[in-house]
Amino acid sequence: MAQQFKIVCIITLIVFLCLRCSHATNPRTTELAVTRNAGVIVKNKDVRNLLLSAKSGSAVAQFNIGRLDEVGQIVHQNFVRAAFWYRLAAAQGYVPAQNNLAHLYLLGKGVHKNYAKAIIWLRRAANQGDGAGMYNLGLCYIHGQGVPQNFHDAFRWILKGANAAYPPAENALGILYERGCGVRRNYGRAAYWYHRCAETGDAVAAQNLGQMYQHGLGVPRNLRMAATWYRRAMARFRKSAAHSENSMYGIGMLYVHGCGIPRNYAKAMVWWKKSAHRGNVHAMCNIGYLYAHALGVERNYKMAMTWYHKAAVNGSAAAMMYVGFMYLKGQGIPENVIKAKIWFKKAAKAGNSRGKKTLERLRKLVPAAMQK
Repeated sequence: MAQQFKIVCIITLIVFLCLRCSHATNPRTTELAVTRNAGVIVKNKDVRNLLLSAKSGSAVAQFNIGRLDEVGQIVHQNFVRAAFWYRLAAAQGYVPAQNNLAHLYLLGKGVHKNYAKAIIWLRRAANQGDGAGMYNLGLCYIHGQGVPQNFHDAFRWILKGANAAYPPAENALGILYERGCGVRRNYGRAAYWYHRCAETGDAVAAQNLGQMYQHGLGVPRNLRMAATWYRRAMARFRKSAAHSENSMYGIGMLYVHGCGIPRNYAKAMVWWKKSAHRGNVHAMCNIGYLYAHALGVERNYKMAMTWYHKAAVNGSAAAMMYVGFMYLKGQGIPENVIKAKIWFKKAAKAGNSRGKKTLERLRKLVPAAMQK
């Protein structure tokens, strides 16, 4: 009995140490996603002519036909056909096609997932000055996809993308400066790049800049300016929310911040559920957090576990950590140290530094017999 009590106390200590700095409702919208190049706007009557041009060898037409196949515009969505047309255009050196073909290889859509091939095409695009290629190559270095994880190389490529005036790279560069990832932390430079990106109409950068003003990071603390940028972000998110799960997620984040608009966790939940149903794993994880901490809803550990697990199996490293914590504390699921360890291992493998640290604490504090 005394041994069991000791183990419970140890587990509680581990959870406290790991959770005191963790938060699903991160105050900064920092998720970075691989981006694609957009094609031209095509009407039904133009598809036949575009297809004829593509078959005649026009790289631009081949790219645009591939883009129609990828997004399912006018024609039925078909990633295999998209990859076919992108490959033809990419082989001719057409940069947007090289980047978009790499995007398919990274996600395994229409082709077998192959990080090495993705890197080959991204390098070709990046070496020709393509901002999207540079940015995406930087992300591969962040995640260790097809290349060894290297934050300094990630910073170098994302900086090149930002200097090429590619907005997602500008926002990403602000994040790297803010976090001190691959470069010395510099809030002033972070705010500069957020502002530069926000001026192009980017909603996420506008939100991030609002938070810099709210907390006085890199700029003088100014709640009026923070509210101004939050409102701009909200307007831009709402404009694209009907088409983008990321915009729905962004609106939820703004309701959580409560600067420029009243804080409202219930409304955040509504928008995150819309986003989650479209596959946004960050929204899934944050929904779990709201249920676990009774924010905008009644506390419900089973629902929290359901959403954490859904996000985790879809690749969210943060959610993997939370699933592990739920098993450690026996919240919404029977207590199970072994399963907790499994999820912490998954989180560490997915790049979550807390996963590795938590495993180390478990090994030191929990008896070996409990870890087998």
